[in-house]
Amino acid sequence: MVNPSALGVAFLVLLATTTMVESSSFRRPPVQSARASLGTLRAEDPLGLMMGAYHRHTNTISLEPGDLETEQWLSIDLPTGVTFHGTLAINGVVKRSFPETDRRLDLKAWLKPGMTVVTLAGSYAPGRGSMVVSFQNQNITVRQQVGNRGTVHYQLNVQLD
Repeated sequence: MVNPSALGVAFLVLLATTTMVESSSFRRPPVQSARASLGTLRAEDPLGLMMGAYHRHTNTISLEPGDLETEQWLSIDLPTGVTFHGTLAINGVVKRSFPETDRRLDLKAWLKPGMTVVTLAGSYAPGRGSMVVSFQNQNITVRQQVGNRGTVHYQLNVQLD
C-alpha cells in the first residue's frame, strides 16, 4: 500500500469530522431565532444601545511641513434631501457649527507640528441617508462614508512631522 500524503490525511480527517458533526444529535438553532435572541439582549442592555448609537469612524494621515504650502481641504458631502446638524472641532475646540451652507474648510491654519485631531459629530436626517467626509491636498485624498442610524462621529487624526 502507498503511504498517503499529509494533505490527503488532512482531507480525510476533515471529511470524517464534518460527517460526525452533521450526524450528531446536536442541532444548532435556526439563525432567525438567534437573531431574535440577540435583539432582545441588546434591547435590555443600555450600554449595547449606546455603543450602537455612537459608531465611530477614524482616519489617520501623516503630513510633512512642506504640505502646508497648499490648502488642506476637509469637505462634507450630503446627498440631496439629507441635512446635517452638528459641530466640527479641532483639538476639542469647536470651529464650525452646522447646518451651514459652506461645508468645506481649509485646515491649514490649524495644523501644527504633532497630532491635530479633527472631530465631526452630530446627526443627519433622514436617518437612512449617509454622508461622506473628505480630506484632500495636493498629494492625499481620503474619503470616508460616515453615519450610523442618523448619527455621526468622525475623527481625522493629522500627524504633522
